Amino acid sequence: MNSKKWWVLLVVVLLIGGSIGGKILYDAKKERDRQDLLHIGDRLEKSLSDYEDTVNQINEDKELAEEYTNLMESIVDENFAASELDEMVAKACKMESELMDIYPTVYTEPSSVCD
Repeated sequence: MNSKKWWVLLVVVLLIGGSIGGKILYDAKKERDRQDLLHIGDRLEKSLSDYEDTVNQINEDKELAEEYTNLMESIVDENFAASELDEMVAKACKMESELMDIYPTVYTEPSSVCD
């Protein structure tokens, strides 16, 4: 056989092999995509759960900030008896510390009550 026939045979074999390999890769990709679609609900449920957890945490943080603000206003306005004042200041300082951890850019320094 001459060299031209070998080249033609080699090209035909490569084309057939490439076609078969391409088909196998295409089918594998199709199956991965199908599995991703089948399991998309699981990922959506996890994302929704993470979102709800984040919203709940934000609401808890907001409630803590509001409670702290109200408590500090009461302390400043001296709405407590002297016997309750130390307990309320300690509670406010604990809340302030938590808020400083949550919102470091908002609560940068302790209040004068908690120095």
